[in-house]
Amino acid sequence: MKQLDKTQIDYIKNYILKKGIRYVDVQMEILDHVASAVEEKMGSNESLTLDQALKEVHQSFGIFGFSSLEDAIVNGMNKKYNSIFWANFRSFFDFKYLTLLLLTGILFYKLINFVGNSDVVLTITLILILALTGFVIISNLLNRTYNKFLAFRVSASYFGFIGSFFLIFKMILKDMPNIEYLGININVFLITILMLALAIYVISGVKTARLGKRESRLLMEKYAILDQA
Repeated sequence: MKQLDKTQIDYIKNYILKKGIRYVDVQMEILDHVASAVEEKMGSNESLTLDQALKEVHQSFGIFGFSSLEDAIVNGMNKKYNSIFWANFRSFFDFKYLTLLLLTGILFYKLINFVGNSDVVLTITLILILALTGFVIISNLLNRTYNKFLAFRVSASYFGFIGSFFLIFKMILKDMPNIEYLGININVFLITILMLALAIYVISGVKTARLGKRESRLLMEKYAILDQA
């Protein structure tokens, strides 16, 4: 099989870029597939030029071109980080964390009961969610170098759902009747569960985003080495 040199690889890379592939790691994944296919074609037919072989490979992907492969890579990345995020989330319900969860839940319950006023609880919750949103915005600004990597964008996407928690908080505090059962305020109990879920969700999101950042950094270093080769 004919081995492509750096100039030919760069030519294929630029060809892929012109097709509108957005993320660097997706570009490199497609480049790997396309370069292998081009090498095989040029190896089996030595009269074939690089441009001819590249166009034939591109046509072999069908009417959608590289978009079908891009979609497959994006879907695969989404599934990968979805699995990682929910594994992180479920890990907090392991036996070793149950005591910590119970104690934290009791603390939240007593604090909410102590505050008492639903408007104050809602205001505190909104402030916490706004603070988390600010943290996410600042983090994205500090890590904007990694935004060109799909791995980082997908791994950090879970923070976009934090606002949904506030809507549920509001519904419980404002729209549900105040009910007590066996001396337990059901509304406060539900808010406590929701606060625990939010805390676990945020921690799981941070762990997942850190993994995505680490993977993106390794990919960045790998591609820098390839560019220098």
